[in-house]
Amino acid sequence: NLDKEISSKKTFSKMLKVFGLSESEVAHKIQKYATKSTYIGFRPYNYELHVRLISSARSLTQAKKENNKIEQKIKKSLGNYIYSSNQDSLPGVVVKALLKKKKFISIAESCTGGLLSSMITDVAGASKCFHYGFVTYGNNAKESMIGVDKSILLKYGAVSSQCVKQMVVNSRRISSSDISIAISGIAGPFGGTDSKPVGTVFIGVSYDDKVRVKRFFFPGSRDMFKLRTSLSCLDIIRRILLFK
Repeated sequence: NLDKEISSKKTFSKMLKVFGLSESEVAHKIQKYATKSTYIGFRPYNYELHVRLISSARSLTQAKKENNKIEQKIKKSLGNYIYSSNQDSLPGVVVKALLKKKKFISIAESCTGGLLSSMITDVAGASKCFHYGFVTYGNNAKESMIGVDKSILLKYGAVSSQCVKQMVVNSRRISSSDISIAISGIAGPFGGTDSKPVGTVFIGVSYDDKVRVKRFFFPGSRDMFKLRTSLSCLDIIRRILLFK
């Protein structure tokens, strides 16, 4: 009796959280690992991808063993794009890593308006790794709070690698933090130009003796732009901490 056979099976489920790859990229890399006894499902969630592995076998031990075997193959295939296999959120993973490595972070935000700082402080224990957050929305705030040169703002504008470089270097110096991250972009729907359309954002990071600024393009609504930018910052910090 097939129904009886199915109902007597035990199932074990696991979720892997992925950031930085599209659904089609993930599917292309891991769909091949699905077996008769392990189902692989995908669910996009706020620019992340949640991969669910459901294994069934005659015993729970066997189901777990099968699930683990597939999980290891997927981890090998996706590598550091997987940020959690234990239900942790991206901010949660970052705060945990900062605490473990005893590192302090500072944040200088313009277009995200404090969202990144808010996401970090949603995590219990954040006060042990995050003390300084600057929301420098206007040019005058960038000048007076974190010392961005007026000449830089006049020549290149607030949404530029030059401005973000000063934001990240100065905020790190003021806060004496181990890692600093800075953001300036155009959330829209107004303010875009041909060379810097709405959705343009510069993210800068400073740690050890390195300073890096990268330009990204995240088109969409203001809310989605702010969220995607903040998640991207968290992922940049996570990857730095992985290799420190």
